[in-house]
Amino acid sequence: MKARSGGAFLAQAGRLGALTLISSGLGFVRELSIVHMFGAGPATDAYLIALSIPTLLYAFLVGSGLNVTVVPPLASLLTRDPKAGSRRFSEFFSVALLVGATGSLLIFCFASRLVSVIAPGLQSAPLARLYASELAPFFFLMVAAYSIGTFHCARQKTSFWGLIGVMQNAVLVMFVLTLSSLGPGILVGGTLFGACLAFLLQLWLLLRSGYREPLVSPSRAGSGYRTFCAMLPFAMALGIGGDYGTNQVEILLIRFFASRLDPGTITLLTLGNKLMAVPVLFIGAAIGLALLPAASVAFGDNDPESASSILVRALTIALLLASPVLILYWHCAPAIVHLLFGMRSLSPAQMEVLAAILRNYSGAVVGLTLTFVVGRMVSAMRKNRFLIAFGLATLACESLIMPWSARNLGGAGIARAISLGSFLYAGLLSVVVLRQIGREHSMLLIGRITMIAGGGVIMHILMRTIESVTFSKPGSALVQLAPPLLAGFSSYLLWIFGNRRRLGLESLAGARA
Repeated sequence: MKARSGGAFLAQAGRLGALTLISSGLGFVRELSIVHMFGAGPATDAYLIALSIPTLLYAFLVGSGLNVTVVPPLASLLTRDPKAGSRRFSEFFSVALLVGATGSLLIFCFASRLVSVIAPGLQSAPLARLYASELAPFFFLMVAAYSIGTFHCARQKTSFWGLIGVMQNAVLVMFVLTLSSLGPGILVGGTLFGACLAFLLQLWLLLRSGYREPLVSPSRAGSGYRTFCAMLPFAMALGIGGDYGTNQVEILLIRFFASRLDPGTITLLTLGNKLMAVPVLFIGAAIGLALLPAASVAFGDNDPESASSILVRALTIALLLASPVLILYWHCAPAIVHLLFGMRSLSPAQMEVLAAILRNYSGAVVGLTLTFVVGRMVSAMRKNRFLIAFGLATLACESLIMPWSARNLGGAGIARAISLGSFLYAGLLSVVVLRQIGREHSMLLIGRITMIAGGGVIMHILMRTIESVTFSKPGSALVQLAPPLLAGFSSYLLWIFGNRRRLGLESLAGARA
């Protein structure tokens, strides 16, 4: 019975992981499609500002608090007494629907004020206010869909949760690709239609599971109010920082300071952020997710030696994979941008701005990858207070740096502030971790980081030498990109292969075998 239960858990975890990757991939396609079809201008800026209002409100009021405070007790109650568990969820769901409806109503009524707070310098503010009022129901739909998702998670059907993001992104991509002739306004329609379908799908899965508990009057939903109030501190804390860095508040900072720049800058920053986030997701998030349970078990068994070894291996692999991406983005950002957008959508000046943004985001590839891995180690050590405290410190520093960097470097300056902030956050968390793993593992890790940095320097020098020749000659972006890319990655791989023993790759290959 235990083996079957464990197999079911692993299957659900695997499906959720796959759906998360699919959703993230669709999110990347979504941003590319928006820019390809509508360019980067006042309309796309207005949509992104309007969308950030319900998204940020959801992150700070609900967000990760659902999984932290609702799922564990609900799962326990459903196991002991399914009927009582269904009643408890009905009370919470009734309150969640009330909160969602109230939040959407407030967004609709105060759309103008919210836009002026988030983006005070936005030139397309009237359009953003219109989009914000139209997108007000999005908050209700997200609260409703993810609240039902918690019931599925409590029933150990966690993969159903991942369907929400997949449905939303897939529908919006379909709208953009098929209805773009109707203008940027279809972005609002696609967003709402996707959220509505995601909610209806969760509701159908809920009813299909046999759930028939009626909603409760808000005046009688006592446990629902208590659950929601208990969830708020976790939602706000994890919305600010938590295991995933400071993404939500960084988005707010980006919107705020970029609103004073040229039209289209917000869109370009969003696109550059997506290009940066793709390798971070596949490297940092994946390795961090694999690290957390293994390190948690090691600490639970009072075996910090094993936990330290796991961390050293995880950071070695993460840096081996992320470092060449940093160098690639730094050197080849113009060629990458021309390869993606050289045919249409962006003007030459905008492509130049996007290339500068991507180049300055390159540091965040390594910084956020480190944050994911080291942050998961901090979570395994059960020292989450450092995630929040250091997240707040990082945000304070970024909010001080961004005005100056945006004024002097434009959108690229904002991207640079995010990169610097990611290294600061990772560095602060590393201090906590290095004190835990001891001197021997710390020195081993420093040695491996030095070796990887050496390979990166060689790759950098070789790419810089070759690109000075290829980029000065006319030709397509792919033709310009290929020679430095081939030479740079070849030199990096040769360096890593030559130092594989010092990097512990031989022992890693033996362990896998």
